[in-house]
Amino acid sequence: MGKIGVLLAVMANELKIISREPGGLALLVILPYFIAGSMAFIASFFVKVTSSVFIRQFIGFEVLMLSMIMVQTGSRFLWEERRGGRLEFLLASPTSMYLILLGTSLVMIIVNIGAFTIASLPLFYMEYGLIGALG
Repeated sequence: MGKIGVLLAVMANELKIISREPGGLALLVILPYFIAGSMAFIASFFVKVTSSVFIRQFIGFEVLMLSMIMVQTGSRFLWEERRGGRLEFLLASPTSMYLILLGTSLVMIIVNIGAFTIASLPLFYMEYGLIGALG
């Protein structure tokens, strides 16, 4: 198996691990609305909160959550592999550990960009409309 085949196998395995927890992906989409909404609610007592302020808060919380979830998922992957007794085999395998790291990272990047896009689409549509969002 070539390097591309190994990379695809690692990515497929990581996708299986992520798909075991669909609630985490749902939280990734819903939770920034609650956090940004509560911050906007608290700020509304002191200043006028416009939709652009809410969008900036939403994007900030979404990026923060994506960063935390990427770090947590990477550590969970290592913990699961170590607990299952497969981590030593991964490190001693003829496959480069950098190839394994690249495969798991690419899956997380693709999933997080998708979650960010899905979470942001309703907000951008409400603020700018379809034509304004495309422009």
